[in-house]
Amino acid sequence: VFGRSSASISEGSHRTAIFFLDLARRQVTALPGSDGLISPRWSPDGTCIAAISSDKKRLMLYDIATKTWQKLAEQSIDSPTFSHDGRWLFFDDFAQDGTSIYKVAVATDKVERVGDLSELGPTRGTKFQFAGLAPGDLPLVIASTSAGSIYSADLPR
Repeated sequence: VFGRSSASISEGSHRTAIFFLDLARRQVTALPGSDGLISPRWSPDGTCIAAISSDKKRLMLYDIATKTWQKLAEQSIDSPTFSHDGRWLFFDDFAQDGTSIYKVAVATDKVERVGDLSELGPTRGTKFQFAGLAPGDLPLVIASTSAGSIYSADLPR
């Protein structure tokens, strides 16, 4: 399963959706009801697929058995990641100051705040980003430091 935006040259339109790749049949088919969704993630048990809307404001869950979608969360959402047991979906809310990490219960769609990356300390020149889950479903965070480059400078003599 993968997400993509396909452009139709003849129609001049884009279609963003989730697609299945059937290697045995060499076919690609769109997942029903997935128009406007990106970033698919299989659940660990293979029973459902999570995806986010292309505007990154909705977290959706597709039940493979019932072939239905349900909305799990609605806020700024990025980097959806299933817990190791598949009971939770973790994500970051990039629009909040400091970027908060949340988890939503797959069974009940209850959203809980896990932590705020601004609590990691001074962030001057450092950006923190949710990067997945470690064993025990502990959030992994990437810290990147920006650096400036000087390509030309006029210095006093």
